[in-house]
Amino acid sequence: MDDQRKLARAIVDGGDHHEIVAHLTRLLRASESENLTAMWHPLGFINISLVWDSTWPGGDRPRIHVWHPELSRPQFPQHVCHSHGWHLRSNVLHGRFVNETYEVSSDPHGDHALFEVSYGDGVSRARSVDEAVSVELVRADELAAGASYEIGSNTFHWTRQVNDDLIVTAMNGSGLGGDAPPPRNARKKPCEPEYSYIRSSCSSADKKRLYGDIVDCLEI
Repeated sequence: MDDQRKLARAIVDGGDHHEIVAHLTRLLRASESENLTAMWHPLGFINISLVWDSTWPGGDRPRIHVWHPELSRPQFPQHVCHSHGWHLRSNVLHGRFVNETYEVSSDPHGDHALFEVSYGDGVSRARSVDEAVSVELVRADELAAGASYEIGSNTFHWTRQVNDDLIVTAMNGSGLGGDAPPPRNARKKPCEPEYSYIRSSCSSADKKRLYGDIVDCLEI
């Protein structure tokens, strides 16, 4: 548990790239890694949960996110952009991608629809709020290993891969619970009033391969 707590603490405290990489590599090489929870996210990346301490301020939730060229399982249909409902701070540990920021505005003539997302029983559900919106790409930042970025709780964004490389990020979510706004996404019309997506755990074999690939790429 020490390796996991050290990694989680480094992520929550905003540790530097080399510190986080060292802790992650050590954790994934240890037998403790077998007990980590790794789940497929509907957007395609794999979410590795880390132990967290309820005494940490802001309801922190440290995570490792991995986009794997062969193991990732995106579910369709995908939305155009989404907000989290909590503040995200992330360090890029490996790979390259574009973080797209969008302006989503209420617009009775808009060609997109707004949805709110809820979670439960291994399923996430996006339900229409019966509001038409317009969606505009306002910024696109290409990020690579060593970079860090933040996304506000109500900011709409999309992570766009630029190649088939393995992407690894260390993410902390804060400001969860309480008065946190619901996560939302925008979808191009026409669309259904509701969409459901499965959130399932990675098998032991998939985790073994995933962790090995992460260690290999971080040691290059």
